[in-house]
Order: sequence, then C-alpha cells, then structure tokens
Amino acid sequence: MKQKKIAIPYPWPGMKLGAELELIKRIQHAAEEEDIECVVIDNSGHLLDDEINSTECMVREEELDFVLSMHFLTFKSLDAFYYCAIWNPPEIPLDSKDYGNFVDNYTMCDDYLIYDHGGMSNHLKSMLWGKQRTLTGCSQLMGTFPESAIMPVELNEPKLFYCGINWDVLVHQSGRHESVMKLLDDAEIICIYGPDKAWGGIRPWAGYRCYQGEIPFDGFSLLQYLHKCGVCLVLSSDIHRKAGAVTNRAFEACVAGAVMISDDNPLMKEMFGDAALFIDYNRANPRDTVNQIIEKYEWICTHKDEAKRLAEKAQKIFCERYTLNHYLRSILNNHAERLAVHRSDLFATDECERVAVFYVCDSIKPSDLEDELSVVCQNIKRQVYKNIILVVAVDVQLHLEVNQAIEKEQIEARVVLMPLHDKNGVRKISNGQAIKELRKLEPHDDFMFMISDEYWFRDHVTTLLRTLEDNPEAWGANSGQLEKTEDGTCRVNLFEKIEEIELYNQLQNEDSVELAAGAILLRAKVHALLPEFFFDMLDGKEHLAYVSILLEKDKKNLVFSRRMTLRKSYKKKYNCNTVIKNIHENRFLCELTRYDHQAVNKARNTKKNVLQSIIELPIKSYCMVRVYRILLRIVHGQKIRRLLEKKYHQQFERYLRNL
Repeated sequence: MKQKKIAIPYPWPGMKLGAELELIKRIQHAAEEEDIECVVIDNSGHLLDDEINSTECMVREEELDFVLSMHFLTFKSLDAFYYCAIWNPPEIPLDSKDYGNFVDNYTMCDDYLIYDHGGMSNHLKSMLWGKQRTLTGCSQLMGTFPESAIMPVELNEPKLFYCGINWDVLVHQSGRHESVMKLLDDAEIICIYGPDKAWGGIRPWAGYRCYQGEIPFDGFSLLQYLHKCGVCLVLSSDIHRKAGAVTNRAFEACVAGAVMISDDNPLMKEMFGDAALFIDYNRANPRDTVNQIIEKYEWICTHKDEAKRLAEKAQKIFCERYTLNHYLRSILNNHAERLAVHRSDLFATDECERVAVFYVCDSIKPSDLEDELSVVCQNIKRQVYKNIILVVAVDVQLHLEVNQAIEKEQIEARVVLMPLHDKNGVRKISNGQAIKELRKLEPHDDFMFMISDEYWFRDHVTTLLRTLEDNPEAWGANSGQLEKTEDGTCRVNLFEKIEEIELYNQLQNEDSVELAAGAILLRAKVHALLPEFFFDMLDGKEHLAYVSILLEKDKKNLVFSRRMTLRKSYKKKYNCNTVIKNIHENRFLCELTRYDHQAVNKARNTKKNVLQSIIELPIKSYCMVRVYRILLRIVHGQKIRRLLEKKYHQQFERYLRNL
C-alpha cells in the first residue's frame, strides 16, 4: 500500500521561534511512528531544510494526501486538500488589522479540525456563513505529543513550572497573568522559561527573578525541564476559557509526568476530571488566585504519593484519548468520509452542463505548439468535472502538428484552423476576432477562457458550476486567484467578488491586480450581451469585456465561489505578436460602459480633483506609505516582507491620524 504523505506549512521560514514549530516537530515524530511521510513547507509550497529555511525545491502537490494548516497566516497555495486546525480563540485573529485576510485564509481551506466547546467553532461558522459547509463529523486535532514521549512520574524536588513566549507583552505591553506571575515570582516557588529576547528586541521576562532562560524550540527539550520540576502551572487565558479551548501546557504536563494545577477551565475539567488539581481563577484578586496555587503546591510537596497517582491517572487519560498518534490515525481514517462531505458541499451535483474552454494558440513553430497546448490540455485533464470541451484556434500552417498534439493529450477538443499569422509570422488576426468565430462553433451551456500561464486546481470548474447551481439567478461566477512570482513565491491577489469599480481601476492602473481569464465561468446566454463588432478591438482581454458588459451595462449578477482554485504566473505572457496594443485595449474597455455606470463616472470625476486632494494630504506620511507599497510589490522574500508590512501599517496609521 502506498505510504501516506502530508505537508505542514510553516509561515515564518528562517525563524526558529514559536509553538507552531515545536508542534510541527512533534507531529513529524508521531507521523514517522505511524509510517506517514510528513514534510514541512512554507506557505508557497517550498520544502524547508533542517534550519527551517525555504529551499528552491517545491513539494509535489499531487503526491499529498492532505496539507495541515496550523495558523491563520497560511493560505491555500497548492492543488491539494487543506485541513485547517481551529484552535485560536476569535480574539487572537481579531486583534489584527489583517483580520479580513485571515478570514479569507480560513475560508479557502477544504475542511477543518475542531475540538472546542463552541467559541471557536461558532467563530468559524460565522466566517463561513453564506457558503454551505458541513462541520458535523469533522476530525479533531489538539497540540499534544506522540505517545512515545511519555516520561515516568517523579516528584523529587517539586517546583512550579511555567513556560511561554509571553506574546501579550509583545502585543499589549503587559503579560498574560502578569499579576499572578509576579506574586509567584516573589514567593520563589516557580521556574519560568521562555525567550530572553523576542521580536523587536523586547525582553518578555525582564524583571523576573525566577526566570531560568530559554529552552530549545525542538518540541521535546521542554519535557526534560518540566519533568525535573514535577508540577505544571496550567493557566488558560480569559479568551481561551471563553472560547472553550485548552492550553498545550496540559499535554506537556501529562507527557512529562507532572502534576497539573489548573484554573477552572470547563474543558480542562471535562477532559481530566479529578486527575488534576483545580483552582478558582480570581481575576479581580490575583492574591486570592496565588494563595490557591500555593495551597495546591504545598499539598503536592506533603502528599507526594497521592500527587504521583494524580499524574499517572492524567497520563493514562492522555494515552487513551489525546496522543498525536491517535489524532493522525483518526484524521486519516476519517479522510475519505470528509472528502465525500466536501464534494457534496462544494462540487457540481451532476455533469449535465457542457463547458466550452476557448483558447487561441499563439505558436507558429511546431516545437512551441506542443508545449503551449500541453499546459492548456493538462488544466482540462486535471479537472474533477469531465464534461468540458476545448475549442482552440490554431494557425493554418500547423494543421498537421496540432492534430498530433491534441491526439497525444487525449482530450475532447474542437480545433479550428485560422490564418492567425501572415507569411512572416506576424499576427494579423486578434484574439478577439478569433474568439468571435470560436464561440459559434460548438454548442455549450457555459464557457471560460484560458491563457497559458494559468494553473487550474482540480476542483476549479466544478466549484464554479456549483456556485451557479446555488445561485440560479447569477449569470456567472468567479474564483479566487493566486499569483506566483518570479522567485516561486505565491501570494493571494484576488479573493473576493468582482465589482465594477475594481474592473475600471484595473484597466486604468497597470500596477493593479489583473483578473485571470480562467477565473471566470459564464453562462452561454451572456454571449448575447456582447455585439460582434466589439471583438475587433479585443486581443486577450475578452473576459474583461464580457464581465464589464455583464456587470456595468446589463446589471446581471456575478457571484464569488469563495474558493482558491487558480494560480497564475507573476507576469502575464501577452501574445508575442499582438494586433491590438495593450493600452489601446484598456482604453477601449474603460470607455465601453462609462455612460452606464455611476461608480465609474464618480471615479473619473474624482481624478479631476486630484490636485486639490494632494494639497490637503499630509505629504510626508503619504510619500512613506507609497514607498512601502512599492517595496511590497517588488520584494518577495518572506522575512523582509514581514518587516516592510509592519512599517507600512505604522506609516498608514500615521497618515490616517494626520488627515
């Protein structure tokens, strides 16, 4: 039987800091024990080396059983099944100005791993609202350990153990449980571990006398320190208690053979019952909380045999229910059923509708023709949905070669020979003129366009069709799209419903996100909206003409699939021998519907007042915002982009304050 293979994205290549990295190492351990190959990748799909740096080697997405996304910074960049682990209380992503992007990242995943009592899953349901997703029967995953990591229970010289990055100091300038931790620090009964320095040079544990230094972020070294202390302080944050989530400290304690002193987290009580010692966390009176902790600690010191039995009971519960081995086996055993649920929720219910894919082949050399058609045909062959016909225009000079190429690819196609080039190899018929003829030749219910730098995920066509099924009043649907840069980095450049004003701005601004031709599926009845005489002025942007007419003039509905199913290269490969200049085509499309759309007219009128607007701008802040935006467009390295994004947001806030 073929070995199972999974991938885990790590959003911060080069940074060896964070609970996510530790958990990845634990999952890899458990996967190896279960004979599962587990590779670590960056968000774009590059394999990471032992130093957690991105390599040039891409994971083979077709070999993956699934991708396990553990953080809301990870987006779907591969044509693979993405599970998203839901273990962040809503307040954590909501604390960021990029929350909208995080919602996109959650939404584009294929299924979810859920374990909570409602707070996090209700947040997920809210984000998915309006797009049918069956969450009943989802698999679970918690941030635990492989069973092989279990250590014997020993209580030689009990000390309270606490370990954390102390993110709250970095974000809010005050630590989580700060009042409680400082009182315990004064009592000198606790050992505190965590990073000496974090991002920005901040020392999150500065001033604590019981701070013992850093523990390597390898996923397992922490257990030795916890085992030596013997008592683990398992304190949930307010937002974790509210969301019904549990801290990973509980599992670390179980594996290290330590006694747990926990706050009154309902989920902790349900999971471990009388196998842990519980306190009533008093937010209003930290001294009361600390007194309870000290009382439990002193009981452990004076009742070591009974305390050891508590820890052993917690270990037994852990081994039976919460090991990573258990979770991985459960996810894999449930995977086929979740795939079926996914298809039922998001795929077309049947294949009765005929989809035509229009393509104009620019090749004039036989050697180029095969390569160009191979990309196009592979996109179609990859599709789950099979009732698709390729309608392709090819230069008459390649009449023999094109038949051989299509026969080799073994797909259903209608080849139309046209005098696309003159005898010198210069294009004389535009894409638009070719499409004008192609659209009449093959009966179809729906249609799409394609260019050769697009990569269609296997569920691209079927999820677009399902979107139209679910929205019968709509005349078309669009998917999200990724952009793959020249260095192989992927980024999300469209994950939203297409609006009229965005189309207009795209045509006006060469730096704006370009809507991929293949991102749109349209009903065949849309053909009637576009007169034949338009096509003489189109050359590669026929999809924009259709959408412009559909949205702006005839006010028909275009709906968003809420799926990420298309990846395109950084720079569009325009036809090497265009008939219509790109700028001419843009101007033509901009004016096509100007009189019919109020928002476009407003945008045009706004441009007349640019000078007055500039006069009123805080120039210095405005210029800095522009500088950082330009840098973000041209810089693709993950580490430097994070720094630039931080600077950009700081300058943008300053700019808004000065308006």
